[in-house]
Amino acid sequence: MIGFCLVAWGLVTAGLAAQPVQDFPRAGPGGSPGGPGFPGGFGPPGMGKERKILKTYDKNKNRILDIEERKTARAGLALENYRGGFGPRRGGPGGMGPPTTGTPGPKVTVESVKRFPGKDLYDLTTLRTLFLDFELPDWEKELEEFHGTDVDVPAKMTLEGTTHKGRVGVHFRGMSSYMGVPSGSKRSLSISIDLEDSSQRVMGVKSLNLLNCHEDASMMSTILYSQIANKYLPAPRANFVKVVINGESWGLYVNVEQFNKEFVDSRYKHKGGEAKPARWKVRGSPGGGGGLDYLGENP
Repeated sequence: MIGFCLVAWGLVTAGLAAQPVQDFPRAGPGGSPGGPGFPGGFGPPGMGKERKILKTYDKNKNRILDIEERKTARAGLALENYRGGFGPRRGGPGGMGPPTTGTPGPKVTVESVKRFPGKDLYDLTTLRTLFLDFELPDWEKELEEFHGTDVDVPAKMTLEGTTHKGRVGVHFRGMSSYMGVPSGSKRSLSISIDLEDSSQRVMGVKSLNLLNCHEDASMMSTILYSQIANKYLPAPRANFVKVVINGESWGLYVNVEQFNKEFVDSRYKHKGGEAKPARWKVRGSPGGGGGLDYLGENP
């Protein structure tokens, strides 16, 4: 039964990973500034493959790039783009969204937001506010330049009034949800809670996935999928969260549970010596297939 559930989740997860989800400006009215997805893996060479550059620029070998190391890395990446003949591109490096930008959001303080003590991180009845504070004012450009690499940009994170001691790692995630959204508008985020402290967790979680809902004006498809799927098989939970970056509101994101070992451990209580359940996942890509296509009799 365990194997069936996780195999089924692996087959169905393409529906979650590749859900069309819509971007909104940071705040205020307006339609989606995002464009359509790109079918058939269209995009720059190597798109979808993470570039391993961390070791090259991590001179102090602490597995985190400090400000000076990141400056050096950014200069190196810029030189590579120049030699490759790439000019300025909308939506950040690799971005192909239209040249419009989102409207700046209102200022928000930690003291002004509501807290939900005792409530689960993915509780549907709560709307928490998550604060990220980056070291540099051009944090968005920095995240753009490191998109598609193994470098996380450090930030202080505050949730439920607590600023965590260890900095978290942040990077822009996604393909069509990144490529179709221009600079200045909301893009999806991945947050590694354990960047600086391997034991650091937030409500038992070490990774956060914050989706921008690119091409889904309702912002409900992922959450509805999660609610339905969880009635029949183990599936990631999801709810909404507000995000404030360097004191400015970036609006609502969909907060989706990471499909990792912690996910398996939370669903199945396997004992020492027993084989752990396998995880299956179809990687999302614009126009990618993850269905039950018949591929012939030869396994």
